[in-house]
Formats: sequence, structure tokens, C-alpha cells
Amino acid sequence: MASDTMSGEFSEELRVALAAARERAKSLGLDRCDLPTLLCTLLENLDEISYQGLERLGLDPESLRTGEPGNHDGNEKWLLGPPLDPKVKRSMDYAIEEAGGRKVYPSHMLLGALKAIENFGETRAMEMTPFVTYEKLKRTMGHIGEELEQVVEHFSWEVVNSLYFARKIAVESRNLRIGLSHLLAGAFMEPSNEALAVFSSLGLDSGALLEKSLEAVTSGGKEWRSITKPVMSCETLEALYLADAEAQGMEFMRYGICHIFLGVFRANEKHGTLPFLGEMGLQLPKMRWAVLKMAKWTNKQDSQLEKFGADSIQALTKAAREARELGSQYVHIDHILVGLLDDPTNKACVALNKSGVNTVTIAAVIQSSYKKKKGSGDRMDIVSLSDVASKALELAKKEALCRGEKKVGSDSILLGLLGVEEGVGMLERAGLDCAVLKNSLIADRQA
Repeated sequence: MASDTMSGEFSEELRVALAAARERAKSLGLDRCDLPTLLCTLLENLDEISYQGLERLGLDPESLRTGEPGNHDGNEKWLLGPPLDPKVKRSMDYAIEEAGGRKVYPSHMLLGALKAIENFGETRAMEMTPFVTYEKLKRTMGHIGEELEQVVEHFSWEVVNSLYFARKIAVESRNLRIGLSHLLAGAFMEPSNEALAVFSSLGLDSGALLEKSLEAVTSGGKEWRSITKPVMSCETLEALYLADAEAQGMEFMRYGICHIFLGVFRANEKHGTLPFLGEMGLQLPKMRWAVLKMAKWTNKQDSQLEKFGADSIQALTKAAREARELGSQYVHIDHILVGLLDDPTNKACVALNKSGVNTVTIAAVIQSSYKKKKGSGDRMDIVSLSDVASKALELAKKEALCRGEKKVGSDSILLGLLGVEEGVGMLERAGLDCAVLKNSLIADRQA
């Protein structure tokens, strides 16, 4: 059955949404989970891209969250509830096609559902999203995906951490959206915050700014659920785009916390969401001048992620998330390997598959091994690279440099792991022949 064989390709967010759809069908007394039920549930479990896509097409995503959610966690109830209607199964096939070999997320499933609704002429489901067609949403989400990819590629580690804090604040305040107040408060909480020195040089009280930012965070509404994952509001995404533009205007390779503040100030000038910023005497030209004046913020400085490509940044972000969830203060090489294995389409994962190994099995083996290691058990907010991981990434940079590549790809990171003794031992314990793997990677790069 599609629901059984396909589920391993689905993201955790989508598994939760599909479990909720079956639970909804059961509560409605339906003998099958049909397309209208699926669509209704997907509209309550939108991810970043689908949320923004609907909003850009003139729909208010908040008004679409109309159902009464149940108490489900996704995994245990995956097979519970009525069976899936054949049309729903077809929409799942469409979603997998939309993902193009990558992990399937709610945005792909929403496109798959709309395509199935149009192909099968499901009038009742069409009425739930008026004026939104499969082609319109696909085109809009494609533009948003490209924009986000360009912005994410320029993130520094500090910005990644600040966005984690912003999302955490939204969760704690039970908000469905990550607004400018969350973004601003998250930026203040990043410990390596260069912007604090900028504020100090301008005679501004950063503590008072943080307090005002937190005061602006309002409590969420009744729609909140424990499984809800907040998405960025249009204003917040606009602030990130503006931050990227500020960094590029200053000829920075990557943007940091200072640029986040500049982006928030510019977005606030347009929307007036945070009136206290004007009341406290913050002026954009002075802020820009102070950022440029700081010696540590020059375009010549090589930040941790400056030379890494989009696939590598995605893998390293996943590695940081793994370490954080496990209560580890450091990102170790085993976390990095799991990060590489998260995307089956990156060069590292393809090379591992060519070597005749099951990457899903390897990821499970690695995760089970490091979860047994003694740790604090508490979720960490900030993580940094271990000495061995730093060495492996430096070797990855050298590999890319030797090949004349401008960006460090995931295959270079895998070669970096093979260049440290601990990395070889870890891979061999997972059942890999490191010599064969290294030769395969080098041969592919020379082809």
C-alpha cells in the first residue's frame, strides 16, 4: 500500500499531517480518508514555503486553519484510522514526483493534493482554496524556494543560531507565525552577538531593546497545538531578504546579526510593527555606519560557513540540530555524517550509495551509537564544532581548493571525514570500506 511503502520517504512533518488526516477522517465517521479531508488537514499543517505561497496568492493561511485538531504524534498512529482513498494515494505519488528524489515535505504534499483534486474534479475540495490552482501555487512556491535558497546560502552560524532562538520564542509564546518581534529577540539572544558592540557605540541600551522585543511577543491563539511548528511571517522573510541586501551592499560574503537588525529596522519602517524601535531613537544610517566601522566585520573575514555550498550548509545545519537535540555542546563528526545522509540527492550520499551501502541503515547505526554516549541529556541552545570536526572541515576546504571549486560540496566534506583517523574508524564501524569509498569519490570528481 502507498501509505506503508512510501512513508519512509516522507518528512516527520508530513507524517504527522497524514496521521492527523486519518484521525480526522475517523472522527468524521468516514470509511476512507478522502481528498477534502487531506486538504483540510494540510492547510492546518503548512510549512514555510506553502504558507508563504498561499499568502502571496491572496489567501490568509490563518483563516484556513479551521479544523479541530486531535492528540496525535504522527508515528504511532501512522497506520490507524480509515484506509486512504485511491485518489489520496495518487496525490502521494504526485507529491513524491514534486520532491524530485528529495524528502517529501508538506509543501510537496499540498501540490500533490491540488494536482489530484484538479485531475479528479473534486469540486468540494476546490471550494476550500478558491482562486488557487496547482500551476499557480507551484510557480509561486518555486519562486519562494529560490529566494530562500539564495538567502540561506549567505547565513552565518550566528544567524542560524538566532533563527533557532526566534522559532523557540514563537513556540514558547504559542504563536503560529515567527514575527519581527521573535526575530529581533532571537538576534539579541545569540551569545556571539557583534551587534551589542554596535549598539553600545551608538549609546543605546541593548538590554532595554531586548526587553521591549520580548514585551512585543504576544500569546498565540486557540489554534495552537503541541505539534505546531511556527512558520515565518511575510514581514520576517522580508526582513531576512533586506538583511541579505544590506550585507551585499556592504560587500560581505555572509550576513551576521548586525545585518539581521538592519533588515528588521528596514521592514519595520515599512510596516510599523514595532513602534518602540522609533521611540528609542534607532536610526538606520547611524546603524549602518557603526556596522561598517567595526573592525571584525569586513568582507575579507572568513566566517565558518563562507566557503560552503548550499548542500553542505544544509548538512551542517542538520548536524548542529542533531547535536543540540542530544544535549551535546559540540558538533562531532558522527553528527556531520548523519547530516550528509539526510539528503539522498547530495554528492556524498550518491557516492555512498554507489559503494553499495544502505545510507538509511548507516544513518540509523550512527545515530544509535552516539545516542548511547553519555551526555547532559538537556537540549543545548548553542553548539560549536569539536576539534576533530573542525579539522575534517578544514581538510574539506583543501579538497575543494585543490579541485579549483569555489564552494565546498558535500563530497568534499565526506573526503574530509575520511582524512581524519576518527572519521575512518567511524565509517568502518558502520560497515564501509573506506579505501573503496575514497577511490570512488576521487574518480567521480575527476570524471
